[in-house]
Amino acid sequence: MLVTQRNEKEDRVAVVYEKGEAPPEITIHAVSGSVHTVLANGIAVAVVARASGPAVSADDVLLVEQSL
Repeated sequence: MLVTQRNEKEDRVAVVYEKGEAPPEITIHAVSGSVHTVLANGIAVAVVARASGPAVSADDVLLVEQSL
């Protein structure tokens, strides 16, 4: 899930997990200089490509607890 902000430099990737479960471990895998894969518990959940600016980091990923 992509969460957009008013400032385009602050868009975020969000990972949703079930209420009561432990939040997933977020890791980043560099595919190339500007392309990175976001993994949640080792499973790819997003691919982020940037034209400029810093690479995505685990701190850039929002963890959202889902309650139905």
